[in-house]
Amino acid sequence: MLISIATCAGAPPEFVLLELQGKLFPSAGGGEGFEHRFLGHLKVDDKRLLLQVGGHNIVGSLKDLDRPLHVMKRRDAAAYEVLCVVRRKLVFTDRPQPVITAAQHGAGAAAGVGKGKGK
Repeated sequence: MLISIATCAGAPPEFVLLELQGKLFPSAGGGEGFEHRFLGHLKVDDKRLLLQVGGHNIVGSLKDLDRPLHVMKRRDAAAYEVLCVVRRKLVFTDRPQPVITAAQHGAGAAAGVGKGKGK
């Protein structure tokens, strides 16, 4: 999945590659694929990233690619047009963690979840 980044006028747009481990399925009722769909909230703090997808958080990092990728379109038999450049990627290698709100945390404590027997 590519994410657009604003660039200066005249230059090809720059995109960031999104790298996730595992599978991501689109929600039901919207057809196939992720085109024109909301994936989740991305929070950036220095080089640390937090992606919230549904009820899960995934921690990641921003990394530079060894070599930039160019997305090109063939104009004719001998010419190509550069549509965009990809220089960095968002890498999410950790397992998703469930989002626990204060209300859920309090409900679990009230029900005795996480307490040992006899205490």
